[in-house]
Amino acid sequence: MRSREIVEIIYGYAYQSAPLFLAIYCLLYLLVGFGYLVLPSLYNGLGETKTTLKMSLITFVTLVLMSPIFTKAYNVQGLIVALLIDNFCGTIYGLYTARKNFKITFETSVLLKIYINSAVGGIPAKTRKSTPKLEKIFNLSRKLFSNYKLLKAEVGNAPQHLVILKELCA
Repeated sequence: MRSREIVEIIYGYAYQSAPLFLAIYCLLYLLVGFGYLVLPSLYNGLGETKTTLKMSLITFVTLVLMSPIFTKAYNVQGLIVALLIDNFCGTIYGLYTARKNFKITFETSVLLKIYINSAVGGIPAKTRKSTPKLEKIFNLSRKLFSNYKLLKAEVGNAPQHLVILKELCA
């Protein structure tokens, strides 16, 4: 079951755009590798609450400035993009402060590998979902392969025409 079906079951057909909005908003979690979820807790734990306040203020001011522009141009998708951009700005400030004041760094090569693997891993699923003909080909090949495996298992007790078919498939 996909997100579209879940939204239709729970909320009805009035919310058909919700899966798209949720998919766009999930891009926010790409910032986790840069400390989106960790940096505020780090600063609060170190007693640097002014830095947490500054991060929140940067996020808020950026949202106030960008959301009317993006929302007017792109409706709800624009608002979500404005939310992504403002959280990115706050996270970048927090990361910059962590590097400058506390010498906290992260391994960019490892982070890059994680992001690349995530992107590459999503390609087959997206391709299969977006092209119905390709999905039919996957299903047909799966059926043919499973039928061949059944045929191969039954050859010991098979009539003569199945033995000939096995020789052709080999």
